[in-house]
Amino acid sequence: MVDPSVGVARLELYDRLDIDTKEERRLQVLALWDYYSEVICEIATTYLGLSKDLKDKNLQQQWTRSRGRLIQLSSFSSEGTYEEVLDDLHDIRNNTFHDYENWPPVDPIQTIRDEAEDFRDWLITYGETYDENINELDARETMIRVAERNLDQVLQIEVPDEEPFRTTVLEKKSEATELQRELDAIKDGDEISMKLVNTLMDSMQYQEDGRQAREGAGYVDYVLSEIGEPEVSPSEFNL
Repeated sequence: MVDPSVGVARLELYDRLDIDTKEERRLQVLALWDYYSEVICEIATTYLGLSKDLKDKNLQQQWTRSRGRLIQLSSFSSEGTYEEVLDDLHDIRNNTFHDYENWPPVDPIQTIRDEAEDFRDWLITYGETYDENINELDARETMIRVAERNLDQVLQIEVPDEEPFRTTVLEKKSEATELQRELDAIKDGDEISMKLVNTLMDSMQYQEDGRQAREGAGYVDYVLSEIGEPEVSPSEFNL
């Protein structure tokens, strides 16, 4: 059983720091990163059957693997606030700790903090539900459900302006649309065919390709914003 107050020490540290002091705000980012990582790992290793080495992964990898288990539940959906919180935290943390003069923005950090306890309670509830129902999940239905969720996530990716990421995302959206048609055509039946296995694997690859393109576009935005500052030279970024 996961302690319902898991991660509380990280939040207490955050709250002791002054968000209006830019140096302390950098430390608050680290406290939030550790909090969400601790919460996800504790729940995933207790309820979702993931191994202890999950803590060696970064936050986004921890969440991707955990979500991969939870989407087997028909009632589960992570779209909306919590996905945005984790995406924002990932981006802010990378920008902050790859540049010692980067001062993280106040409002997004406070939003991530405000959602922290609700996210923990939400994830504990779904973790317990998964643990209680895992033996009842039908393997074929689970594969279809996971593939559908993967493809939905690809289709919901915002198309970036920067190339080559724009082209990559558009290609993955087109491929995901076609794969959805193929999946619809094989939904009926009672066997796990190689076609279904390949469809699931392709959906996972499209999701990963889309994620990497989105992250790449985000990094380009960050680099361009830094170049816009007069004290930064494009040569620092090999541009």
